[in-house]
Amino acid sequence: MVDNFLSQVFKSLPAPSLVLLADVPKFTIAEVNDAYLDLVQLTRAELIGKGFYDAFPNNPYNRVPPWNNLLEKLVADGLPNQSPVSKYILPPRDGEQTVVKYLLATNTPVRNEAGEVSHILRTVTDVTEMTLARHTHSPFTSEKFLDETLRIARVGSWEVDVINEVISWSDVVKEIHEVPADYQPDFFTTMDFYRPGEHRDAFMQAMQETIVSGRHFDLELVINTFRGTEKWIRVTGKSEIVEGVCTRIYGVIQDIHEQKMISQELLRSHGQLESLIQTVDGIVWEADVATFEFKFVSDQVRNILGYTPEQWLNDPMFWENHIYPEDREQAVRYCHRETREMRNHAFDYRMLKADGSLVWIKDVVSVIRENGEAVMLRGIMVDITEAKRLESLEHLEKVVLEMNSVKHTPLRSVLEKYVRGVEVLFPQSLCSLQAIENNRLRNLASPSLPAAYVSALEGLEMGPNSGSCGTAAFLRRPVVVSDIATDPRWDSYRHLALPHHLLACWSYPVVLGDETVATFAVYYNRIAEPGEDELKVIERVAAILKVIFENKQNSELVEDVNERYEYVNMATNDAIYDWDLQTDHIEWGDGFFRVFGDEPSPTRYPLARWAERVHPADREAISESLGIQLADPQQHKWSAEYRFRKNDGDYAQVEEIGYIKRDYLGRAVRMIGVLRDVTDRFRYVSEIEERNHKLQEIAWMQSHVIRAPLARLMGLIDLIRNYPHSDSERNELLDHVLTSAHSLDEIIRDISSKTEEV
Repeated sequence: MVDNFLSQVFKSLPAPSLVLLADVPKFTIAEVNDAYLDLVQLTRAELIGKGFYDAFPNNPYNRVPPWNNLLEKLVADGLPNQSPVSKYILPPRDGEQTVVKYLLATNTPVRNEAGEVSHILRTVTDVTEMTLARHTHSPFTSEKFLDETLRIARVGSWEVDVINEVISWSDVVKEIHEVPADYQPDFFTTMDFYRPGEHRDAFMQAMQETIVSGRHFDLELVINTFRGTEKWIRVTGKSEIVEGVCTRIYGVIQDIHEQKMISQELLRSHGQLESLIQTVDGIVWEADVATFEFKFVSDQVRNILGYTPEQWLNDPMFWENHIYPEDREQAVRYCHRETREMRNHAFDYRMLKADGSLVWIKDVVSVIRENGEAVMLRGIMVDITEAKRLESLEHLEKVVLEMNSVKHTPLRSVLEKYVRGVEVLFPQSLCSLQAIENNRLRNLASPSLPAAYVSALEGLEMGPNSGSCGTAAFLRRPVVVSDIATDPRWDSYRHLALPHHLLACWSYPVVLGDETVATFAVYYNRIAEPGEDELKVIERVAAILKVIFENKQNSELVEDVNERYEYVNMATNDAIYDWDLQTDHIEWGDGFFRVFGDEPSPTRYPLARWAERVHPADREAISESLGIQLADPQQHKWSAEYRFRKNDGDYAQVEEIGYIKRDYLGRAVRMIGVLRDVTDRFRYVSEIEERNHKLQEIAWMQSHVIRAPLARLMGLIDLIRNYPHSDSERNELLDHVLTSAHSLDEIIRDISSKTEEV
């Protein structure tokens, strides 16, 4: 009943109206009243059920933005809107002329119980009379319009005559758009000037809103001029609404391109400066020159000190109170003095971080002056902790290594000096150096640790869960324990550390070859995690400790070798030498002076001095042989025998063997060898050779000289025994026997004489 009544009321409304479904994008016509049917001269059957745009295909405004999307906009934002005045040419009635109507449509949302837009009520107002009246009296040509334009405009004026569909631009607006003087804009071309996207949409939205509500708009947008130039403009405007109908829109356009570019450049420069300040690896600051109260602190304060800029700026005494007490008075006094003298200055001091640790700061200060007076302080605080630490560490290393190089310096003294120095580098730290002997900890240097704790650690066995040092020694890698109270590696040992308020321990092993020889540890009385720079320093400390232990080991080895060398020198008659070819100096062992004479050792013993003592008959051949061997990169050994003059002028027969050391280019740089006196051996060999010669003579005599008389004797005896002879023949044979016997006796005597000589 109620619905039927409302339907009748709607149909009887004097204002032409229709109801559309909110079915984007069709917008189906659901209902239409009689006044609307009379206005458009269509039947209900021709409209009901059709899409709105399909029902009126010839309406030009249905195809022109932003008017063509007013219905979509209403569904999207749920707000009523209004179309421009549209010109309609109605078909002639019977016997009548064509009728022209100027219509204004208002769209109103209708919501369902859920609050959603379900229908749109479109009401049409006939503004034909008002429109026709304005054809003969345009405000654009009136004094009133000029006054309004002059009041609003700053550069050029524009107007949209909604009734007559005319857009007017002043000469200045045409110049801004770089169009010819006779250019006549229309709605389509005007929209095309605005940059597509955000800028064009903003202008269209502003126009729609001012048509509906009369709202003034003021926008800064980019246009593309007729010549293709991009230009920033400021466009302002508002609408004139008469009896609820928007009849015109007017406003001004200002060329703001140059100002916009300057503004953007300033913003960009400011942004870059601010970005630069915030990314500079230091605390950029600004302070009052009189009170030293800070006005600006960059975000780097978070990274360097662990505080926020707000914490600093809210405390006028923040800077002074956070300077390390030992540095505070000197730093503040120096800064005040230099500021009074209006001198830029830089100084180093330590500051307290939020976690209680220390950081070295280099503060570079500029005194800003105006008219000869200081008005502001600006500066940058740079974290130089690592540089300071490395500088101190280098000095400490130099002192310790020099100390270690001094012969017979106790190792414990060197190590304690080093450990104490490292503790200075890490304020509030307690350092410990433990030797590893038979897989157990033995204290070497722990100058600041409680004596009771050091004693408790003595002899503890290393293992996978043996605190920090025992575990580091066992695993042969660094072990960082930031909280002794909770770390499982300290389960069996925390009762030793916690009573002494030792809460953190970082340990680094010192490894020689495959053996852990020591561990270096840093303790803290607070829970502490090492930073990257601290780990680097600890690693370097361990490396220097490795050098110290290696030097100690090598020193002991060298001492042992030198001792053996001395014993060999004392026990041998050989002359050991070391010839440096680059300096041409021969270093002789003690055997040289024992064998060849007690000659004082000169400060320099060149090869020429050695050559002078080689026998003249041997000198040329020996020098040539040595030169050939040294020149050949493939040769590494030289040996020779020659005669060498002793200190008493006699010549000794010597044998020399030298081993050649070469550089990477194969050049001989050093020769180490031995000069051996073989005179006795040479003499003995000569005597043996002479004896052998005599023995050979004896053997020859035995085999040849004795043989002749012996053969005669044997022959004569055979004649006497086996053949008959007369007495005279027998006597003659016996005489021959006697002669041969005498001859044999003579030979035997000669052999005996020679045998005695042998």
